[in-house]
Amino acid sequence: MSSVKPLVFGAVQVALALAVALAFESVYTIEVRPRPPDPLASQTGAAQAGTEAAHRQTLSLRLVDSGGVGIPLAGEWGKDYSHDLRVFREVILEESPYVDASAFRRVDRQWRAYVERMREYGNNAIVIPLLLELIDFDHVNGAHGGHAMYDADSPFRARHKVVRHQFGPLLEWTNQQGMQLFLGTDMLALTPSLHQHLRDLAPDTSPVGIDTSDPAVWEVYRAGLEELFDQLPSIAGLVIRIGEGGSLYNTHGWPYRSELAVRDAASVQAMLRGLLPAFEARGKTLVLRTWTVGVGELGRLHVDPQVYQRVLGGIDSPALIVSTKFTAGDFFSYLPLNPTLASGRHRRLVELQARPEFEGFGAFPNFLGEEHAQALRSLVGANPRIVGTYLWPQFGGPLRAGPRSLYPLHGFWLWTDANVFVASRLALAPDADANGLVRQWAAATFGDDAQVVGAVTNVLAQTREAVRKGFYIRPFAEREVRVPGLELPPLMWIFEWDMVGGWHSLLSIVYRGSRDDVDVAIEEGDAAAGRVRRARQQLQQALAKAKSAEASRLRVASARLAAALRSLEYQETLFDVLAAWRQAFLSYYRWLETGEAGAWTQWTAGRERFEIAAARHVARFGGDVDFPAFDLTSATQAVTYATRGAWVRRTAAALLISVIALLGIGSPFGRTWGVSRRLGALGRLGRVTWTTTVTPWRLGREPRDLRSSMAVATLGLVLVGFLVGALTGFASAWIGASSLLVIGIVGLAFESTSIGLAGRQRHGYVFVAAVGPLIPGLIVLLAMIAYRGPLAFWYWFWIVPIFRVTVLTIMIAMLLWTAYAMLTARTSDAWRGRVGASLAAAGAGLLALTALLPNWVDVLRFLDRPLNLAPATETMLFALRTYAAVSLDAGRLPWMLGTLLLAAGYALSARGRGAERTHTS
Repeated sequence: MSSVKPLVFGAVQVALALAVALAFESVYTIEVRPRPPDPLASQTGAAQAGTEAAHRQTLSLRLVDSGGVGIPLAGEWGKDYSHDLRVFREVILEESPYVDASAFRRVDRQWRAYVERMREYGNNAIVIPLLLELIDFDHVNGAHGGHAMYDADSPFRARHKVVRHQFGPLLEWTNQQGMQLFLGTDMLALTPSLHQHLRDLAPDTSPVGIDTSDPAVWEVYRAGLEELFDQLPSIAGLVIRIGEGGSLYNTHGWPYRSELAVRDAASVQAMLRGLLPAFEARGKTLVLRTWTVGVGELGRLHVDPQVYQRVLGGIDSPALIVSTKFTAGDFFSYLPLNPTLASGRHRRLVELQARPEFEGFGAFPNFLGEEHAQALRSLVGANPRIVGTYLWPQFGGPLRAGPRSLYPLHGFWLWTDANVFVASRLALAPDADANGLVRQWAAATFGDDAQVVGAVTNVLAQTREAVRKGFYIRPFAEREVRVPGLELPPLMWIFEWDMVGGWHSLLSIVYRGSRDDVDVAIEEGDAAAGRVRRARQQLQQALAKAKSAEASRLRVASARLAAALRSLEYQETLFDVLAAWRQAFLSYYRWLETGEAGAWTQWTAGRERFEIAAARHVARFGGDVDFPAFDLTSATQAVTYATRGAWVRRTAAALLISVIALLGIGSPFGRTWGVSRRLGALGRLGRVTWTTTVTPWRLGREPRDLRSSMAVATLGLVLVGFLVGALTGFASAWIGASSLLVIGIVGLAFESTSIGLAGRQRHGYVFVAAVGPLIPGLIVLLAMIAYRGPLAFWYWFWIVPIFRVTVLTIMIAMLLWTAYAMLTARTSDAWRGRVGASLAAAGAGLLALTALLPNWVDVLRFLDRPLNLAPATETMLFALRTYAAVSLDAGRLPWMLGTLLLAAGYALSARGRGAERTHTS
């Protein structure tokens, strides 16, 4: 019966581990399928109707953002991932005189020139990112009685008065130029006083502490808007974004900020019903942006017509316009048109981005005119309620994470200007020929020389195709990938916004989506780099002609062509890197999956290409703020990780053979044939290894040998350390040492509770019981790594369900089996001793983990660097905290729980020892 009991426990543990693994598998699923045809773009009838509708009418509202006007040029460009643009931050001051006169004069000149440029291009409305800087909320005081929002001597009140005095005439001038003036804000927009007022008025338990579904909140904002419209009648309306906000969009210490607090349909509806009367009564327009980030009740408002109808379908107002990105997602290529733009009862704006944030921020040519034209024709044909466009010459993404470019003021913004011009003219005439428009722009920018104009036009046409096939991996981008349940963007190997990825969790998915067309993907990367090279050569010839020309206009064009040439040189070196890297990692992952010799040859050639191209790219552009080198850290680390794979496999195989041989020596077969007896100390080590690995419940009955026991424990720790190092690329000695430290502390805590019992329990077998039973699972993991290497393990884990279930089952069962073995090693103890030892071990382990990993932020960052497992950018961490409402701070609970378990374990063990002494006496 005693021999059956462990088998029963083992079967139960495996069943429990399998159940947990299957539960995880039900949540973690990867779906890869061809992207379905775009129903809006593929309907020829709708496209024809769109052309006819576009021919009949000009879009009436042609809105643009405020460009680079008022954005400080200072800062750490290329490394600042804040989304706060800091517009007018050098103009508006916290202290008296509240407006810097010199800075305002500079901004005044920039603003007037920008407005004239946008009007000339065909736009008739502009958004300026101001709101609370202009409002005192005095109407709130009159409506509700009580205290004023800002005291009479408040610096806010004084500042707002000066800002209105300085900006008022400029806003009025803008209106007189035929440009409607909209203010722009996130909701909730807050100051400290406003925040406190709303918390007192409509408290709730959210992190912001304001119940935005309470109409009283929006009565306050409505009163503020009424005050604003009365004092500054030149303002035509307000653009509101509800899908983003919070610390990433704020600057610490600046008193004006935003919070993400409008999180559900009830809050959106309360906001619109509360604010729209102020707009309707004064003939103003509220533009609501539907952009959301895919999380929560409003997560799919941006892309799902059913969610759009549920949230906004009941709102009907002549003052409301709803603005939506033209893509079904963010501004990535390959995405279908946004289906919500073809539905709904509201007037609509189509959002377009001229400075593509996910495709280099305009630092290299990337002409979007043809795609914008096709989108507008299709959408206008599908929905007659589309009344205009909202074009972004500057906004979108973390401004200072990219090149130092402020349109049209500082840095390199030439290609952005081409997109702005063409998109603006398309809003005037959606049926216009985009290629004809770009030629018109090239002639106006570079002069009438046919060769120069032709070269520039060709650069824009050719390099757009290069971006689609060189910046993206087309076979992956054309597939719809969901993990788990969330649709991934078509650009996953280049991550937010300039990191060329080597994270194996993402590259495994990219390879999985591309594996049927790996050769095509590699060829397209090379072709894209060649296309850019030929465009650069053609432009270089045009530049040589411009430099030799006598005409002053061509001399001006010469300077612009020189900047354009630098841009193409930048793109050429970057696309050489990308072509080499895709060859390297796609070939390596194909070798991991198939073992083909040709794939290995492609990998080694691609690796050499990548190292050369990366060095050239960084050497030429590493310190250039206008054309900043991409971050190749993750990809470079992945190369190092993959290169180590060969010796890791050999070492794993050697360890595997050694452990199996040791088990053979100590097995019943080895004992029967006298092998273990003839080998002396090695034989004793083999016997203890066999017992702890295969029959750990017999540890208490086997002959005690301290040296052998500790040697087996050391062997187990060595295997753990090697496996942790192998699976993390030996990127950090700290993580390997930490894993050993945690296991060692757990074992020592379990062993130390036995001090004072009979001498037979002081010989190390209690400690070995905490380590030795891990060996069966470690053997399986060693075999997996010895077969194809650690990256193959990870590829199969991320992609192959049966492998993932098997690994999780083994790991969970191994831990449960070890816990069972630890308890059976203390069978001579009373129940207090065994329970106390278990509690002490659990408490010690929890305290050790908490000390090593005090919060989840450190864990996630460690997964990125140095482990290279998954990206963990500041944007992602912010999204987890703000959008997904995930707490990344462990707090004091793990410390308290660990201490409680440890103390309870030792106290219970002490009582057990006391009871044993009483019994024996």
